[in-house]
Amino acid sequence: MFFFLYHSNPPFTTVSDDHVHQLALFTAGAGYGAHFTVIFQPIAGEYDLIGKHPDSEHTIRNVSKYETAMLELRDLIGPELELIESRIAGPAKELQSVMKLIRKTITKRDHKVCDSDAFVVVG
Repeated sequence: MFFFLYHSNPPFTTVSDDHVHQLALFTAGAGYGAHFTVIFQPIAGEYDLIGKHPDSEHTIRNVSKYETAMLELRDLIGPELELIESRIAGPAKELQSVMKLIRKTITKRDHKVCDSDAFVVVG
């Protein structure tokens, strides 16, 4: 019976530090915006991008706003992601470790029962 329960319910998926990766995405997005700000807004008078490419005027004017928005998102969402990590992901990791111990005990008991049954049949 324990063998059936263990194999009919696959183990939980692993929980990773997703909040760290998401904060890195916002940081990378801000860096992306910073690099494009440098490219799209060269030193005044050096090159007239808007005059040369009038279709790209909207992008050229808003690239610095994009950088600012990404930094603000990182600052606003970072504490929320940490709260989710501490209240949801942390306990889920603890549950995974408990479930792993339970599965190990069930498997060990199942093997012991199989060995005992083999001994009784032979004996």
